Amino acid sequence: YRERFVCVSRKGHAAFAEGRPSARDFLALRHVRVQRGERGDRLDATLAKKRWRLNVQVAITNFALLPYLLESSDLVAVIRIARARAPLRVRCARS
Repeated sequence: YRERFVCVSRKGHAAFAEGRPSARDFLALRHVRVQRGERGDRLDATLAKKRWRLNVQVAITNFALLPYLLESSDLVAVIRIARARAPLRVRCARS
């Protein structure tokens, strides 16, 4: 089983104006994390293998809050692609 992820942000986010940012620039962006309880996060584990880490500025426990945080800030989030297909009302930048 392979999970796919997508980065979501508000429409017009400066980080995506010129296309996809470099890995270094992407990791430096201000991220929102949606916490899912005690279990480990597969994305963090994958990034850790390359010694990378997201710049998490905000952690939330309710996915429903995410669109409101994104559309009123320069925050971004990495979410499972299945979640991104729900109506978020924010720009989805595909990898």
